[in-house]
Amino acid sequence: MSHASPKKQHSTVGARRIIAVGGGKGGVGKSVLSANIAVSFAERGQDVVLIDADLGMANAHTLFSIERPGKGLGAVLDKEVANLSETCVATGVPNLSLIPGTSASPGTANINHGQKQKLLRQVRNLDADLVVIDCGAGAAYNTLDFFALADTRLVVVTPQITSIQNAYGFLKGAVHRILIQAAGSPRRKQLVSAELSNARGVAKLPDAVARIALEDPELAAALHSQLQHFGGRVIGNYIYEPKEELIVQTMGRLCRDFLGIQATTLGTIPASKHMHASVNARVPLLNRHGSEPLAVMVRQIAALLANEDVQHQRNGRIALPRANRGDLSYAEAAAPMIH
Repeated sequence: MSHASPKKQHSTVGARRIIAVGGGKGGVGKSVLSANIAVSFAERGQDVVLIDADLGMANAHTLFSIERPGKGLGAVLDKEVANLSETCVATGVPNLSLIPGTSASPGTANINHGQKQKLLRQVRNLDADLVVIDCGAGAAYNTLDFFALADTRLVVVTPQITSIQNAYGFLKGAVHRILIQAAGSPRRKQLVSAELSNARGVAKLPDAVARIALEDPELAAALHSQLQHFGGRVIGNYIYEPKEELIVQTMGRLCRDFLGIQATTLGTIPASKHMHASVNARVPLLNRHGSEPLAVMVRQIAALLANEDVQHQRNGRIALPRANRGDLSYAEAAAPMIH
C-alpha cells in the first residue's frame, strides 16, 4: 500500500471565489466594508453570499435592516438544517444573500473541531459566484480558520499604530495556522510548530522555512508555496489625511520582510459622514449614496478583487497528505507495506 503524492488544493465545484475580511480587533470597519464589497459584486450580476462568521456577536444583518435574521450558522451547528445554503436570507439587494452569524447565547463562540470542519466544508461548497466571509474580531483559531479558507485574504486596518499591530498579529497568526495545516502529517506539523515557536519576536518566518528545508525539503517547498500564494490584501480605513496612507503602507513591508507574504494595499478609504450615516440608516453605502466618491472607491476596490486569479491561487497552494502510520518519516510512511 502506498500513500498519495502531495496534491495541490483546488476545486471546480462550490464557491467560485471566496474573499475573507479580517482585521484583528473590532472597530476597524471590516463588517461595513465586507457588506459594501458584497453589494458591489452583486451589482455586477454575480450571485453573492455574505457570511457573518462572527460566532458570538453577529451584526451584519443590521447593515441591511434585517430585523429577524434567523439562526444562520447556529442552525447548522444545532442540526436544525442539513445544508448551510438553507440559512440564506434575502438582503433586499438583488443577487445578494446573507448567512447570519450566531447570537450572543452561551457557548456559540466555542464550537468544537468537528462543528467547525463541517461549517468550513459547507462554506467551501456553497453554489455561488462569490462568498464574502466577514470574520469575527480577534485571532482565535475559529476566526483564523474562516480567514484561511479564502482565496483572497483581506485585512482592514486604520492608521493607528495599535490597529497596524493588531492586523499584523492577526496575519501572523493566520500564516502560522496555514503552514501547520499544510504540513499534513503529525510529525511534520510538530516540526513546523517547533520552528515557528522559535521564530518569535522579530525573527523572519522565511528563515524558519529555510531551516526546515535542511531537514525536509519537500515540506519546505509546500510551506513556500503557501507563502507565495497567500493572497493577502490590505485596505486602509478611516483615513483623515494623506500622510496616514503611508502608515497603512507599512503593513505591506512588515508582511513581506517578516512573514514572507505579499499583502498589497488595494486602497485607502477616507473617513466619511456618508459611511457613518449609512450604518445608522442600516442601508449599505452603495445603495444609499451610490454616486458618492467613496462609493466609487469601494467599487474600484471590488474591481481589483474581481481581477484576482482565483484558480492560480488555489493551484499554487500545496498541502501535503496526512500520514496515518504514527510518527514514521514521510519516506517510511509512503513506502509499500510488506506482508
